Amino acid sequence: TNRAGLADGSIGDGQLKWLERTLQAGSSRYYDSRGTLVRSGATDTLFVLFSHHTSETMGNTLPDPTNLLEPRHDGPTLVALLNRFPNVVAWVNGHTHHNRITAHPGATPEQGFWEVNTASHTDYPHHARVIELTDNGDGTLSLFTTLIEADSPYSTDFGDSSPAGLASLYREIAVNDIHADPSRTGVPTDLNTELVLAKPF
Repeated sequence: TNRAGLADGSIGDGQLKWLERTLQAGSSRYYDSRGTLVRSGATDTLFVLFSHHTSETMGNTLPDPTNLLEPRHDGPTLVALLNRFPNVVAWVNGHTHHNRITAHPGATPEQGFWEVNTASHTDYPHHARVIELTDNGDGTLSLFTTLIEADSPYSTDFGDSSPAGLASLYREIAVNDIHADPSRTGVPTDLNTELVLAKPF
């Protein structure tokens, strides 16, 4: 998020550089900003990143009031950084309250990653998501994205403060929201999916 305010976010230069160093420390090979392959002695790690904002909602590059001279970077800049590292398999985020899955292919098949956006717990369609990563044993990885929600009725006793009662309350409030947008549920390719990637190492 951006301390300057407004709904959309961005990433500060210091955090972007920290992220690049972290990705380098877990990648035996990656691509520099010119597209040249770099090899190192690092031990390989698979990366799944988490943030509040999506790549499309990181356009607020107003200066951080606590660090006015630090440059701020937008979503496409972050996508370009992540695409340089084959060990990045997914970026999981929220903010928009939509179920949406976006492919971010890189310059080579091994450089692509998936952006997995999931709806809000307290706003329609009030989903959460289980994300599982599997080695298929054939040179590919599968990322499974299973949507879940509370197993409770859409109406509740307002005096019931049990976990099931509270889950029913949030479901009832969310489904009766006059601003509920059915399109936030997403299309089938945004829901329960198996997303395949080239195994980077």
